[in-house]
Amino acid sequence: HLRKGIGSQLLNIVEQDVTRANGKYLQARVFEDMPASVSFALASGFAQVHVMRGMTLRAADFCFDKWKGVGQQLSDRFAVTTLKKELESDADPVDKLAQLYKLAREGWPSPDPTWRIDDTPETLRAPFTNIKDPEHFSIMKDGDEYIGFTSARNAGTGTAVHPNYRNVSVATYVKAFDIDRCINDGDEHFESATANPAMQRVNEKLGYRFNGLAEVRF
Repeated sequence: HLRKGIGSQLLNIVEQDVTRANGKYLQARVFEDMPASVSFALASGFAQVHVMRGMTLRAADFCFDKWKGVGQQLSDRFAVTTLKKELESDADPVDKLAQLYKLAREGWPSPDPTWRIDDTPETLRAPFTNIKDPEHFSIMKDGDEYIGFTSARNAGTGTAVHPNYRNVSVATYVKAFDIDRCINDGDEHFESATANPAMQRVNEKLGYRFNGLAEVRF
């Protein structure tokens, strides 16, 4: 029943329902390997925002030794620690992580325009208030300031780098540091998903490979 206008009719019904509910936006998420669906979204007036690519890393494909030199160079300016240590030292880590998260995501295109205005302190703090494994949440610091964070074990926290500290291998090293700690504690397999081309390149350098799942967001 393809190419009979059924998809267009269904989308028209959705648009009418959203309009009646005073909605302002529609989102579409389509797998990249479904070109007909991608073309349909574009032809229906959706604008592509970005492509979220899934990536996989096996412990056997990761080598921390190749990043030790980078770590030594960065150690002259920065230090790497964990959320657990920061919580134990009463360094007010949740507020610092929330501030870094806000700075790191400024200017990043969102598939949901309403997300751009939701920068309340509660929303910014939420991802960091109940980290299940703070021992495996890695933070890079410049003095007392947080400049980067990541966690390969705590799903959903992502990776962030302060805009003033990009392009000096902060993301690469803090991720390498974190992955190495996880492997030493028994992890053998890691999953990641990102729409940021720069972070995709970082993941590839660390040994991640595209796993075939890519979601185009409109």
